[in-house]
Amino acid sequence: MAAPDPQLPQQAYHSGPHDELRHLLPYLAGLRAEPVESLGIIPLNGRLGVIAGLQRVAGGHLMHLTVAPREVFAPALSLHAAAIVLAHNHPSGDPEPSLEDRAFTRFMVRAGQLLDVQVLDHIVVTRRAYVSFRRARLM
Repeated sequence: MAAPDPQLPQQAYHSGPHDELRHLLPYLAGLRAEPVESLGIIPLNGRLGVIAGLQRVAGGHLMHLTVAPREVFAPALSLHAAAIVLAHNHPSGDPEPSLEDRAFTRFMVRAGQLLDVQVLDHIVVTRRAYVSFRRARLM
């Protein structure tokens, strides 16, 4: 099991929808600046504390990603994560989740249930804004 990154926030993810995002956004900074869509996960332990930094699982094209559940959950399983937060960027600058983003999230939630890894949130980031599926009640 990987040792926790000493720069990661010690506060657990479940502290509240605004607090957890404030703590996680600095770790998504590189993702926010990418010119193409990229997807990463933040693995969480059984107490929903962050156990490793952003694990990139896919890079895409200008407007979309293609990724299989095995690619998304491989780092979570290798780190023995109990839960994950999905995160991807929208290079367009519009953080609003697309219909494809919503369908992808539902699919990953179902895949996570089969693997016993809970998908707690999906955060879409841009250079200046973000949308949390959990906070927007899209999950």
